[in-house]
Amino acid sequence: MSNLQMKLSVLYFPHREGHNSIFPLLAYRQALEYHGISIHLYTNTDSFLSSKSDVWIVSGFSLPKLLHSKDITISRFLKNCHDRNVPLIYLSGSDSTGPFDHEVIQWVDLYLAKQLVRDKSFYLNDHRRHLFRDRYFRDYRFRNQNNFPVVNYSKEEISKLGLSWNLGLIDWKTQTSSRFIRYSNILFRNGSFPEWNPGKDLVNRGIDLMFRGNFFSQSHDACRLHRLQTYRVYQKEALNQTTVPSGLVSNQAYRRELASSKICLSPFGWGEICYRDFEAFQSRTLLFKPDMSHLETFPDFYSQDVMVTYDWDARNLSDKIGQVLGNVRNYQDVADAGFEKFQKWTNGTGAEASFTIHLKKQLENSIQNFSHR
Repeated sequence: MSNLQMKLSVLYFPHREGHNSIFPLLAYRQALEYHGISIHLYTNTDSFLSSKSDVWIVSGFSLPKLLHSKDITISRFLKNCHDRNVPLIYLSGSDSTGPFDHEVIQWVDLYLAKQLVRDKSFYLNDHRRHLFRDRYFRDYRFRNQNNFPVVNYSKEEISKLGLSWNLGLIDWKTQTSSRFIRYSNILFRNGSFPEWNPGKDLVNRGIDLMFRGNFFSQSHDACRLHRLQTYRVYQKEALNQTTVPSGLVSNQAYRRELASSKICLSPFGWGEICYRDFEAFQSRTLLFKPDMSHLETFPDFYSQDVMVTYDWDARNLSDKIGQVLGNVRNYQDVADAGFEKFQKWTNGTGAEASFTIHLKKQLENSIQNFSHR
């Protein structure tokens, strides 16, 4: 790794979403500084705009909070940043592969999304929101389909797209029902990933199959249909398999259920990546996930060796569940691989170096784009 010497000013708001959006910069701060990348955090827009740095990073999750009391739009604020002639990176808060705000892209040098479609030509063509929803709109009929205007992006806009980091690298200590624990970690900028207990082997777990999630009951939309397609299979399987009881449970009870389950179903939500994916990895529970081959993200947790994939419409889900539960010992290595990969990317010996290389690439891209303004 080259000796990059760079000062970064990072603007965020200290609430859970803002804190989590920049958390890897805290978790790997020491390694980043060792490699010449110094992080300077700001929670005030005026102080941020006055900072002297080589690159500016703005958390998109945080801007609504930061600008709430000011008579200025997000686009106007980003233009103010743009006019200071410093390479500007925007961290998108979106959970999906789009859409991207044209008003944001025009004022930034790099627009970092948590996930992107692998085939970037998708963004050049007319589509509604993102690939997952657009495909469902094409395959099914929805009352609200016309509520989502057709979008597309220019080659120049696509050249500004890059990858930040996905939900796997959030501060998992803030995912708790305890306000004290949550806010103390945010306030004191606690920059460490917890260690996870792998629990029992799959064959020794009493729950065969679990799924808990929002069904978006007020929305006649792709995400609701997609989840219902998975849930209908889950309901049929529940007639013959041990599943979790219905109803809301506490975070602690949910964690206990996961640690006691052989299979965790994790269909898409508003976007493809869910907290549940990583919670399954943390519990060494076998993750069942709709096919993710259309998507790229960082870190790339979604390799075939760590999960069982099924069709988006869940047509082959029942057969796959039967194959696993028919000989669950054969799938222990898949659950183990998911747990080990999650540990590798968070607490592993190479995690800091891998993140540093990734961030360095994004910084270089932002500087290159800046030079072409």
